[in-house]
Amino acid sequence: MKFYTDHPFFPLILVVLIALVFVPANPVSAQNAPLTLFVERAETQDFPQIRLFLTALEINGKPLGGLVKEQFTIQEDGGEALKPDRLDVLPQAPLQVMLVLDASASMSGAPLQEVKNAASRFLDRLNEQDQVALIALGGEISPQLDQLQAGREIDFGASLKTCYEGIENLQAEGQTLLYHGLAKAIQLIARQPAGHRVVILISDGRNEPPQQGEAEEPLRLAQQAHVPIYVIGYGRQLDLAYLQRLAYESGGLFWAAPSDADLSLLYGDIAQALRSQLMLTYTSRLEADGKPHTVLITLQTAKGAVQTKLQVELPALPTTPALTVTPTLPPLIPTETNLPLLTQPTPPAAANPLAPYLVYLLAGGGFLLLAVLAFFLRRKPATEWVCARCGFALKDSDLTCPQCGETRKLPLRKG
Repeated sequence: MKFYTDHPFFPLILVVLIALVFVPANPVSAQNAPLTLFVERAETQDFPQIRLFLTALEINGKPLGGLVKEQFTIQEDGGEALKPDRLDVLPQAPLQVMLVLDASASMSGAPLQEVKNAASRFLDRLNEQDQVALIALGGEISPQLDQLQAGREIDFGASLKTCYEGIENLQAEGQTLLYHGLAKAIQLIARQPAGHRVVILISDGRNEPPQQGEAEEPLRLAQQAHVPIYVIGYGRQLDLAYLQRLAYESGGLFWAAPSDADLSLLYGDIAQALRSQLMLTYTSRLEADGKPHTVLITLQTAKGAVQTKLQVELPALPTTPALTVTPTLPPLIPTETNLPLLTQPTPPAAANPLAPYLVYLLAGGGFLLLAVLAFFLRRKPATEWVCARCGFALKDSDLTCPQCGETRKLPLRKG
């Protein structure tokens, strides 16, 4: 790959391009604000703890270093100010970048080559976690997202090698359909997961032909998708008012290439620093109602204060069915012990009030029956007696025979 690095504007474009892609935008920052604060997203899966991913920058795009959690305050729905629980620095946040390069006939020659060189040097700073896509302005652009012009439009998911080759082979042709191309670029990146997303536009800034497309469409799409646009105005015939509005109202930044190129070539160190991301964690005082709420973040520094806000949709508490409470006996084991509680037996049914009397009656009747049976079983039959002399029938009580006076008696033998 051959690059023309001797052009006086090459260092400037290279530094600005690399620096811009690593700088998230603040959707509510003003153009002349000394600081910018941009919140990319909020995570609520650990509610009531909420994590805010943000970036704090100076107006020139350099990150604010040395920040501490005490410099931040948070307000939910205009309520009292809360202090964050912690502030963490995430130095290697992955990027999702859409490059929109002006490759129209007005950029032919050295200008296009400088843009191609700077874009290729930017790819050198990416790693395998980053995603990049490309749209080259010049000629017809289909509004259909699944219809990409070969060699001039590359969607996310392509390898870095494919992007390198696409940039190297760009040729200046056609007119600058800026509105159409930028609108398509924003829709493509809006399909990516929420996170470190940014669109970088390098153009001389004039939509040609002027009647083609709608100027407000790219801005409207960017605001809806919460995607900032960073603009490098290149050339001497810039539509300055439109490019600045496009950048600032989408939450991005704008740079116009000056006539001199005395910026240092420390773009590598700057780009690596701008990749840093902050994660602010705080404990919410809202209820988990499944509704969106406004969260305002304020940063106070020695250079001034800056605010930004976003809509955070809270999770909803799961609906639980009503529980039927069954009274149970108190645990038999003291609760301060570590032993498991014993299972309590089910209380018996209410006793019959006549039960004690029935028991006594049955017991008495059984005892009487046993006594009668024992009496009859143990009783011997009465003995019949006769006189031993004359055979006269005698009674048990007879001591002498009334007939003969004999005192001896014998038992009567039957049969």
